[in-house]
Amino acid sequence: MLDWKESVYSDGTKAFVSNPFPKMDDKIKVGIRLWEEAPVSYVLLRLKRDGLEFLIEMNEKENKNGLKYYECELEIHDKITQYHFYLVSQGVIYYYNQKGIFTVMPDETYDFKIIADYEQASWVKDAVFYEIFPDRFCRGNNSTIRVKEGEYSYFGHETKAVQNWQEEPKDFREAFCLDFYGGDLYGIQDKIAYFKELGVNALYVTPIFKASSVHRYDCVDYFQVDEHLGGDSALIELTEKLHKENMKLIVDISLNHTGMNHKWFNREAIFYSVAQGAYRSANAKEKEFYYMDEDKNYACYGNIPMMPKLNYGSKKLREIMYQGEDSVLKKWLREPYNIDGWRFDVAATTGQYQNDHFQHEIWREVYKQVKSTNPKAYLLAEDWNDAQEFLQGDQWDGIMNFVGCGRPIRDYVGQLDFRIARKDILKEVKPNNTSVALAERITNFYGKLPQAIQETQFNMLGCHDVSRLYNYENISFSHYKMANILMYMLPGCVCMYYGDEIGLEGRVNSTEGCRFPMNWNENYKENEYFQLHQRLNNLKRSSDAMKKGGFKILWKSDNVFACARFYKEELYIAITSMEKEDTKEVNIPIIFFGKQFSIPSSDIFGSEITVEKIESGQEVVKIAPGVSYLICASVNNRV
Repeated sequence: MLDWKESVYSDGTKAFVSNPFPKMDDKIKVGIRLWEEAPVSYVLLRLKRDGLEFLIEMNEKENKNGLKYYECELEIHDKITQYHFYLVSQGVIYYYNQKGIFTVMPDETYDFKIIADYEQASWVKDAVFYEIFPDRFCRGNNSTIRVKEGEYSYFGHETKAVQNWQEEPKDFREAFCLDFYGGDLYGIQDKIAYFKELGVNALYVTPIFKASSVHRYDCVDYFQVDEHLGGDSALIELTEKLHKENMKLIVDISLNHTGMNHKWFNREAIFYSVAQGAYRSANAKEKEFYYMDEDKNYACYGNIPMMPKLNYGSKKLREIMYQGEDSVLKKWLREPYNIDGWRFDVAATTGQYQNDHFQHEIWREVYKQVKSTNPKAYLLAEDWNDAQEFLQGDQWDGIMNFVGCGRPIRDYVGQLDFRIARKDILKEVKPNNTSVALAERITNFYGKLPQAIQETQFNMLGCHDVSRLYNYENISFSHYKMANILMYMLPGCVCMYYGDEIGLEGRVNSTEGCRFPMNWNENYKENEYFQLHQRLNNLKRSSDAMKKGGFKILWKSDNVFACARFYKEELYIAITSMEKEDTKEVNIPIIFFGKQFSIPSSDIFGSEITVEKIESGQEVVKIAPGVSYLICASVNNRV
């Protein structure tokens, strides 16, 4: 029997907010919908204004395709307008917010939120990103720019010039991140046609500025593209060619620390003091830029001596990094480089050290300065946890969404949350792969964010710091397909990690194991991983429902999970099963999306679907263990 409460839906998209990006003093209309047979006598909107609570009665606007729509008018006078709904039914008030519908009055944590005067990086909603670790992606034709064998030493170790591109990378204790394969920005340029065929329209490139290690997170000079990647001219050429193809580029940078070879930091006589329990340096040329005491002990990121931590108590440092007209962040956003945004490494810890907590002050300043240079620039932050305090429209546009996407989805398909697995005593813990856990983790993350911020989250399953999901023995292609279907269904953009589209080999016992060189000998057109990503990428870019539609969880029982994306006459439904033995029946209340929809006999990949129609407006789909469907339901039943 249908439960009318499951039909209740609203969000911050254009379908329910007349102007999702209002200015101060604008008047907007806010809406909500529910099943026409729902026994609801009144619908009210609850909000706070000037510190006071208001209840606004909503009027029925229309009845269409079996759904009733209510709306009311709001005048915008707050930076963030928060609201939820009251639905009165048979003497009971049901409270509806972004987390769900309840009979207990909620607090404001999961309220709907509209941001005034917010300039969204709207292109991100349409983006399919491809992350590139430059040294391991592709060599350009200019062999003279590559790092040479023994070209320099770093922390007591010499560079290694890897001649055989197919050679498996060594772990840190063997190569010390000095095994250079010679990939460069020219190699990335050479693969633009490949990106287009794959369906990619944006690149995220890990650090490209002059540095000492292969990963380049230990920057030596923020104002110079590493000559071993092609230098400044190679970046200019790359952005020009990408933009001609309507593709975007964001670049990785760490504002949190430099490398010890940076000109601001004197690396001579660095050693570890057992007595002090700290790394010590003879001096620093710009001592105010770092945390260094009278005994010359200095703070470093993650206890890594090659990465001394920057001190944003220094106004001079802030001027150089982002406030000045010739600052680092502004330089690369402008002509002739024209990058489209920044990915900020270890962003959550930037500005924080012991008693210093400049983080929100710094990120608000960064946000203001970057947006003043390019209002559509994308500010992407690395934060592996709940970052909602940074995601309210004045600091970050998005995070690498492991907390609401990668981590729960990997758990669901059977791979223990990698942040838990890092702790030796927790490695034997079994993943919580129930559909209830998946639903809770997704809802807890997205439910705290304004809709405008939900739409620019950076959804991913892996990256340069995480073992590739399919490299684990217990993860089959079917599991990997399921994980990707779920990722592409979530609000926000998506990001692939280079090589995932061919099932690139790797190891799961070290970070270097996910940084294998790209295999360009693979016949990618016949590769099932490539075909999967190509199909999903093209869908993401062509479907309004996938780019800017609503999101709703439909089923979370046993180890079966289903969700929907929808916009106007588009409806996509994902149904997944992590059951081990039994075929399950999933009840889909499709009438709650409108009478015009029904479920076809096959999904977008051509997989046959066993579906039974029920008179009450539900359709029952049978799903076998380990199977996933991505279904396009429409008035025409097209697949």
